[in-house]
Amino acid sequence: MNVEFILSVAVFLLIVSVLSYNILSSLPGFHSESVKDITRSKAYQVSEILLKDEGEPSDWNTKPIGNIKRIGLSGGQPFILNEDKITELYDLCTDNYEEVLGLFGLEKNTLIINITDLDGNSVLGGGKEICKPKIISETAPKFWIYRFGILGSEIVKVRVLVY
Repeated sequence: MNVEFILSVAVFLLIVSVLSYNILSSLPGFHSESVKDITRSKAYQVSEILLKDEGEPSDWNTKPIGNIKRIGLSGGQPFILNEDKITELYDLCTDNYEEVLGLFGLEKNTLIINITDLDGNSVLGGGKEICKPKIISETAPKFWIYRFGILGSEIVKVRVLVY
């Protein structure tokens, strides 16, 4: 065989190998970024539902969990929160966390909802988070969505985390 042919095939294979390695090594980074975007979008969707929707039925806070189709914290106007609904969501999450995840379509995720005044004090008092699992991962990447609403005459911070 000709030496020039062997050398050109070797250079070609080297270039193909380097390009393949570069392309394949960037795929995990793209995947992790897409997972981050998906979880961030889920958290934003939950915050939208909580702040702008009354829920289905609108008096879901007086119904058993089996009759609830959607949870919303609005008192009828967007961003105006209902304290009774916040308290009921806390009670539901304490007793039926998995079912609450199902109502938000987050069966395979973890959800944390925290509503505080602007100084960081929980609206329920005692530093309580409105909705959280029994065990919170310290290592999982977390994406908090910060929104604001009105509870009574006070501006409150609504934080939603999905991971």
